[in-house]
Amino acid sequence: MEYRQLTQTQRYQIHARYDLSMSQRQIGRELNLHSSTISREIRRNATADGYDPEQAQTLSDHRRRTATKWTKRLPGMMAAVAGRLREEWSPQQISGFMAPLAGVSVSHQWIYSLIWDDKARGGDPLAASPSAQTPQ
Repeated sequence: MEYRQLTQTQRYQIHARYDLSMSQRQIGRELNLHSSTISREIRRNATADGYDPEQAQTLSDHRRRTATKWTKRLPGMMAAVAGRLREEWSPQQISGFMAPLAGVSVSHQWIYSLIWDDKARGGDPLAASPSAQTPQ
């Protein structure tokens, strides 16, 4: 089984089976989830009244929104992207160019994120290299 976050439907299915006093292993088998996933879900999202799938989904959404996102923004890569932006390349062009050159894929979304973050800090990615600023 590969990792995937639980859906709201799965949480309601867990709740229904848990209310029927099914074991965590039985629930896992029926939903094609590992029993430890069921255990962790129930433990993490238990309330005084038991397992609440609506609250579990709300908490999961909150954790996902507020989780620290790790990105690898190497100064050299950021400088290369900024140089291409100054040459008026589009993020799509830069993305296509960087993969064979650096051996690292750089998505156009990552480049837009870099631009937006730089603008949010008051910078201008076309005026100065983002590598001169603090990487995230």
